[in-house]
Amino acid sequence: MQSVIATFAGGIASGKTTISHRVAAKLGWSWGSFSEFVQKKAGSKDRLVLQNLGESLVLFDPTAFTQEFLNSLEWKPGTNLVLDGLRHKTVLDALRDIAYPTRVLLIYLEAPFSVRQRRVSRGVEVVELAKLESHPVEEEALSILSSLADLVVESSGDEATVSERVLMWLRDGAGSVAFEGGRNR
Repeated sequence: MQSVIATFAGGIASGKTTISHRVAAKLGWSWGSFSEFVQKKAGSKDRLVLQNLGESLVLFDPTAFTQEFLNSLEWKPGTNLVLDGLRHKTVLDALRDIAYPTRVLLIYLEAPFSVRQRRVSRGVEVVELAKLESHPVEEEALSILSSLADLVVESSGDEATVSERVLMWLRDGAGSVAFEGGRNR
């Protein structure tokens, strides 16, 4: 059966990391995070620093950025993978080109601003979250990627329910993805 890369996108605090981790663990697939990759390159966890560095890396050469990211995960063609935190259409395009014939699926998690505000780390004010979301990286994630998603899931509910919705879609509704005993064949 065709291998799959399930890629998660969504706004800040939409549940991408939590849900993608749960999905990867349930499927027994490897997991990687665009955010963690950029954090290592930046030597920082400051969100504005990460947004700016990620944007510059992607603008310079999205294919090289994506290839370097996959290499950092030691991903091999034909293996299944769950990715957290896609922020750019050009990276999605590069991922599909590099990974072909692996099927790259985009899962978009959406939650209302009020829910995401409650989820963000203590000390982040509503104004700050709104400012962070006005960055071009977040604007792209919120507008363009949601329209390109293979699956859009409302993620304000509990983690188990949202994860099960994604797993059910991957198992039953994602086309040629075939599973046996909870694992991709």
